[in-house]
Amino acid sequence: ITRPSSTSSTALAFHCYYATAIQCASGDSIPAELRVYSPPNDTPLPDDTIVFLVAKLHLRPNDSALLDAVQLFPVPGNPSSETYQDNVPDMPYPNIYAIGVVQGKHEVLADGKSRGFTLNVSERVHDTAKDSILQCVLSVSCPTLTVY
Repeated sequence: ITRPSSTSSTALAFHCYYATAIQCASGDSIPAELRVYSPPNDTPLPDDTIVFLVAKLHLRPNDSALLDAVQLFPVPGNPSSETYQDNVPDMPYPNIYAIGVVQGKHEVLADGKSRGFTLNVSERVHDTAKDSILQCVLSVSCPTLTVY
């Protein structure tokens, strides 16, 4: 779907919208709506293209996530080919970069070692400022931060 988006009173920006999913390390996926800047009557990506994406993100509770593409890198090849996914690099852990405010003190989780906390972040996505709440876990046994 291509539709105009009014970013000011004097100009229009056009975007293509894609229904997609964010793959999570757990194997689950989050449905998402990806918005890609595009000239009118242009389709930047063929359907079923897999991309490595840098995007602004808004996680809506009980709804699809909203994504505004900043940079995207399509996996080369023909998305309709049966061997297309053979070209996809294995990257099971998505990256999230966020600046926000930690709400309250961390909690010690059931294992007695890991710490959990909530992070409030705000980002301008789909033309308006939107707030998201990330539930984060810092594991002592594996020094990584997991976002739920």
